[in-house]
Amino acid sequence: MKPLPELTREELYDLVWSEALVTLAPRFGISSVALKKRCTKLGVPTPPRGYWAKVSAGRSPRRRKLPNSPPIKPKKSRDESAQNYFEGTLADYTVARPHKFTSATKRQLARDRPDYKGQIASHGLAARIRVSPESASRALWVLDGLLKALDSAGVALALRDGYEGGLFARLGADEAHICMRERVFRVPRTDPDPEPRTSYYGERTSFDHKPTGILRVLVKFELLADGEWVDKRSLPLDTQVEKVAEGIKASLIRNAEMRTRRNEEARLTEIRRQDEWKKRQEREAEEKRWRNLEQLAGQSRLSTEVALLADRVALAAKGHALDQEALSRVEVWLAWARKHAERLDPVEGVLHSMRTNRD
Repeated sequence: MKPLPELTREELYDLVWSEALVTLAPRFGISSVALKKRCTKLGVPTPPRGYWAKVSAGRSPRRRKLPNSPPIKPKKSRDESAQNYFEGTLADYTVARPHKFTSATKRQLARDRPDYKGQIASHGLAARIRVSPESASRALWVLDGLLKALDSAGVALALRDGYEGGLFARLGADEAHICMRERVFRVPRTDPDPEPRTSYYGERTSFDHKPTGILRVLVKFELLADGEWVDKRSLPLDTQVEKVAEGIKASLIRNAEMRTRRNEEARLTEIRRQDEWKKRQEREAEEKRWRNLEQLAGQSRLSTEVALLADRVALAAKGHALDQEALSRVEVWLAWARKHAERLDPVEGVLHSMRTNRD
């Protein structure tokens, strides 16, 4: 048998329709999946599922015809109109009437210098944007469209200063932090200096950064997972600012629903906890009453036994011939024993406590 690369389309067609791919492929030293891919590449049809079962049953299923030529794989071509969005050279991103937050962000970007990645960032009372100088105008254009779309959707906007400041979108009691970033690629350094340079964060680097022009809108919610909208060649952010605004508003609504659901679950959990605590308190109080009752019963038995002992001693003293001095000592002992039995008797104490609680 010829090697697989030397087979013509007609020879390969005859082989795959005369024997199953599972048994034919090992003869070429490959898997049935690889043989199937080879047939697809050459435009050779293969038997469908159940074909060889019909052949085994004595039937003669119909073969698919071999096309006259292999398929032509079209070359991928970039959409130049979409490419312009990322390059920012052929599109006009001048904002005629910018939003006040766009103007504040633009002033902050103009004050910054490129960092070790070649990007500038806005600080202070402005939206948090980190892009290359070439993409700054487009980023501000997208930001302005997003701000106006959020205003139209009824979402409140605010700028905050500080380390955790920036642009915040608020709907009721729920808010989200909005920022924008540009992706950069790391490429090997082309300068003649072989020594690694120190980055902004003190890291030793041996590569450079290349801006891509691909913008990302990042939105951080309080309860939901972070949202992200990224530039695509066929769908740049320029054309979907309204969709991003609708997504932010919908996420804020879901965040509010989740907050309400969590609060309700927390309320029900607290009610169950209070009920369990009350039941535990009642159970512990009942156990304590039982222990007190058992203790009182033990005292009552002891009091009865002491009184019976005193009566037996008095009865025995009458049957013995005791002198006056001995009888006096017996009477003293009996008085002490009966007094002790009365002290041990819990009946009066229970009645006194009932009377006190009632009063």
